[in-house]
Amino acid sequence: MQNAPQIAQAGSDEIACEMDLVLGAVASELEHSARSCAEIQWVISGLLERAHHPDLAQELHVLQDIDRIQQTLEDLSRLLSATASPVKGVRAKHASLSRHVKLDSLRTRLFRSLAAAKADQGQDPQDGDDEDDITWL
Repeated sequence: MQNAPQIAQAGSDEIACEMDLVLGAVASELEHSARSCAEIQWVISGLLERAHHPDLAQELHVLQDIDRIQQTLEDLSRLLSATASPVKGVRAKHASLSRHVKLDSLRTRLFRSLAAAKADQGQDPQDGDDEDDITWL
């Protein structure tokens, strides 16, 4: 495993990302996903109230699972936020990180400033990404 100075110097023509910014962006995405889980819980709860089903045990377990996902996302978001500060100044290659993100829209949000820097250098921000985005039917 390379240490931070080796990562920052590797491939001088390649754009490097500041890890504290990447971790902060991931934390923000996790927090947004946690809020979405909370909204889903409220919608499902409202539907269940109107269902008047005699035995809602399974549905209540599903709500508890969604709540657990929400709490996990919130915890991970806080953990990444706390982790971002100590790694300030640590850099990694943009391509080596962004290739792990399949969704184009998420990749764009996480690496927004890096995509702009690549465009300024005349490079395609999606260079090296062979995987397709998800197709919704």
